[in-house]
Amino acid sequence: MRESKVVSIDEIRPNPYQPRVEFDDEALMELSQSIRENGLIHPITVRKENDGYEIVAGERRYRAMKIAGMLDIPVIVIDADEVQMAEMALVENIQRENLSAIEEAKAQVGEHFTVKQLEKLRKSLKQKLEKLQGTDRKDDVVTFEQLGVDRLFVDESQNYKNLFLYTKMRNVAGLSTSEAQKSSDMFGKCRYLDEITGGRGVIFATGTPISNSMTEMYTLMRYLQYNTLQQKGLTHFDAWASTFGETTTAIELAPEGYTLIGR
Repeated sequence: MRESKVVSIDEIRPNPYQPRVEFDDEALMELSQSIRENGLIHPITVRKENDGYEIVAGERRYRAMKIAGMLDIPVIVIDADEVQMAEMALVENIQRENLSAIEEAKAQVGEHFTVKQLEKLRKSLKQKLEKLQGTDRKDDVVTFEQLGVDRLFVDESQNYKNLFLYTKMRNVAGLSTSEAQKSSDMFGKCRYLDEITGGRGVIFATGTPISNSMTEMYTLMRYLQYNTLQQKGLTHFDAWASTFGETTTAIELAPEGYTLIGR
């Protein structure tokens, strides 16, 4: 289910697992002023929780809406499965424990990740989140938000193509799942600028946008059109690939002379 609606702001509850305990007051005031003048361009993402809604993504916008004195707030209500929630946890710095999705996977063999894959993925994401939250390697200086940056022009953007990716596909030619910390950092900055500029704050420049992997097209859309992917329900790679691509089975001859069967 994916539904766009307007609900009372009193029905929204912050995510209890939000690790960020401090929000820049000045940045929130600027965002609230922008919302007063232009409205909320991008709805926050929530999921139904008992008699209200729980924020999945967009707590800064929610707080700014409250500061602006808004009574109602546009939301996108989603039914997030375990894989989508795992990705959002890393992107939005929200840590979740959702065992029901693992239990559901046991009864849906072949359609979702296996239980072992889910548990391995969750453990990996938890370790990455703890590393990102660690303070031992961080300097106590101004943050990116405090710098006041509202535009980002990225030259040679192909250097940031190795963004984290999770998929249940196996043995698919051209499917790269390698990742780099600098790419995750760039993605976080792009998402922040999307929030404060309405999706107009990032410009990529490159002579080789696509080199050797279909995932690079998906990665570019995540950097530059993430809100569109959210609206279309295509934030997870497998959903995106099933919409814009197709798999075919073929026999290839490896350089060593072995026969490979790939998709």
